[in-house]
Amino acid sequence: MKKNVTLTAFLLMTLLIAQAQSWNVYTGKVLPNLNIPAFSENSVTLPAPIDTILPNPEQDGDSIYSFISYPKGAKFLWKYDFPAAVPNVTLVTRLKGISDTLDRVMEIDMQNGAFRERIVIKNDNSFELKQSGFKGSFPANVMDWHMIRFTMKNDSAFIYLDEQPDPVAAVKTPTSTTNKYFRLGDNDGNSTTGALIDWIIWDETGCYAPDQGAAIPDSLVQRKAGWKVYSARVLPSENNPAFATSNVSGTYTNTLLDDPDHPENSLLELIAHPAASKFMWKYNWPADEPPAVTMVARVKGVSDTLDRVMEFDFEHFGTRERLYVKTNNTWELKESGTTGTMKKATGWHIYRITKEKNLVNVYLDENPVPLATVIAPTTTTNKWFRFGDGNSGSSLGGVVDWIIWDESGAYAPKRGYLIPDSLIQEVVSGDALLATLTANTGTLSPAFDPDITEYTLKLPAGSSSVTIDATAHHAKATVTGTGEYTSFPTDAEITVTAEDGTTKTYTISISVLSNDATLAALTPGSGILSPEFDPEITEYVLKLPAGSTSVTLVATPNDAKATVTGTGEFSAFPVDAVIKVTAEDGTIKEYVVTIMVLSNDASLASLTASEGTLSPEFDPEITSYTLELPSGTTSVTLTATPNDNKASVEGDGEITTLPADITITVTAEDGTTATYMVHILLTGIRENGAGKFSLYPNPAREQITVTLPTAGKLTLKNTLGQTLIARNCFEPQVTVDLKDIKTGIYFLTFENADFSVTMKVVRSE
Repeated sequence: MKKNVTLTAFLLMTLLIAQAQSWNVYTGKVLPNLNIPAFSENSVTLPAPIDTILPNPEQDGDSIYSFISYPKGAKFLWKYDFPAAVPNVTLVTRLKGISDTLDRVMEIDMQNGAFRERIVIKNDNSFELKQSGFKGSFPANVMDWHMIRFTMKNDSAFIYLDEQPDPVAAVKTPTSTTNKYFRLGDNDGNSTTGALIDWIIWDETGCYAPDQGAAIPDSLVQRKAGWKVYSARVLPSENNPAFATSNVSGTYTNTLLDDPDHPENSLLELIAHPAASKFMWKYNWPADEPPAVTMVARVKGVSDTLDRVMEFDFEHFGTRERLYVKTNNTWELKESGTTGTMKKATGWHIYRITKEKNLVNVYLDENPVPLATVIAPTTTTNKWFRFGDGNSGSSLGGVVDWIIWDESGAYAPKRGYLIPDSLIQEVVSGDALLATLTANTGTLSPAFDPDITEYTLKLPAGSSSVTIDATAHHAKATVTGTGEYTSFPTDAEITVTAEDGTTKTYTISISVLSNDATLAALTPGSGILSPEFDPEITEYVLKLPAGSTSVTLVATPNDAKATVTGTGEFSAFPVDAVIKVTAEDGTIKEYVVTIMVLSNDASLASLTASEGTLSPEFDPEITSYTLELPSGTTSVTLTATPNDNKASVEGDGEITTLPADITITVTAEDGTTATYMVHILLTGIRENGAGKFSLYPNPAREQITVTLPTAGKLTLKNTLGQTLIARNCFEPQVTVDLKDIKTGIYFLTFENADFSVTMKVVRSE
């Protein structure tokens, strides 16, 4: 049988002595200024607060501290001065709001000698970290009792609710300070504040998350515990509250045994054997059935030759679910048909079953991640939970250390009331989870989650090393594979070995981010890129053939992990295509391609001569001209202007050999060419002898008669320089027929070795 009184007193004494080394305690039995260590008044603005020590209605012989700052305009804080700066500090308090007609529950201001952060808890269940500006909401009603854990590590602050492992807030505070204290109360004259404080404890030795550092003294946590307890001191029927027998048939035993592992302890052995036997212990829920309940039991199997270790039957709030723990290391939720495996079902385990209406969660060994979450499908009018053997088709043998249950809510591990220290026996843990996984540089993806085992770690470009750090979730688990890594890419394998030998491996694929933002190739679908592509050259011109309406640019990064934007089809010209290459580490390099369409305009805008008359008048579409100059002219300058300033002109300029046929070549931007011909004539007689040459009539309709000074060649040309008539003449007078020639201006030239004359001829209607 258990000898709990002596043992509990001894353990409590030992616990308090050990924790006095770290926790300072205020328990609400006296005003804070009368506590040891004492608080002092701070930041007082009248009227003074309404504060007093009240009897605790939930616990006979206990008291709590009531604090109200009212009306608006009043301020008051209780301050505790640290003996020295405390870069790492932990504070935990159990409190609740007094009235939802007030604005706030409490402000806690932590100043650790270097940095400051303060939390304001508001009556609408929201909270604010004033220095960092972080705002959030508690997933709970602040008008109920809750534990708030406030920790700081230098400039990092963490807020935890009800000792859950994950913080509701984790921030970096920007505010520095030389003050060394924490304060609580009301520091805002524009708000009203009111709270009941059960206790405050603080530890100046470290920044401790729940389950780290010294445990919260059992004397504080458990004195408010709402557990109903069966601890195997007596048979369940003799317990207070008592269990009733249920579903009884066949052969069964209920025996109180001495605990071989803990001589001061006793155990309930329950065996239903052979298979046709049944036996269960039943606890009836209150008539006003609570909508949410929690049961926790420590159980192990009697023998793996039997079929099952234990059955837990929850019939509550109109629905039913049953948990079977089987000796073949499996479990089953009978009503929903959910099954799973576990490690050594016949060994000691803690089973937690919570039920909120028809939502059921099952936890093993206080792991915060449930084995299963189900909706109970079976309806019932019964109001009880039972344990034992309710199935005559199986044999059962289990040993029960204790069973506790709470009718105030459905609480996961670390939620609600903690399991009493007096019940917990040392159990070999199978917890092989990590609590933290960090790297001193780079980005871990995804964000760390104890149940995720595969990660990537991207290091900044140029990194030559990284240090991986990890801590186990359970204090007795070991971690290997951490430390410095200097060769990349590589896989870091972090292995957690639980106390019972269970292992879990977390793999981190480590690589260094590339900063290569260069292109390997830049290729247009058409046209000529200038200059030729070079990864280090970032500015280009792309000239497209005349008439082009679109072009596609393709760019290939030098590093496959880089991304490229700005390529594709372009259809409006001219345009600057900005091609952006983003390296894996975010480095950006831009390439600019100026895209234009080449002109094929090889026409002239104008053609002029420094003297004389150009015939016909200039037209860009007319490419042949005659320039009539007076006899004796020794030079003339032709000026040709292209219609497109990107075109070039050859052949114009000063002409000094006259007469002449001049070819002017226009070359467009794309290489297209056009030629303009200028036939330059000198009109009149080159030498003496003008009276020896004549023609009549002029203008003429059908013919002209030409008097010649000597034999020679007679040529008739149009204004374009085209020869219409050419004949050698030996007679002193000849007739030139004009009937087949169109009306207009023509030039008649006679020449021989010594004589040349050109005269204008008009062919009339």
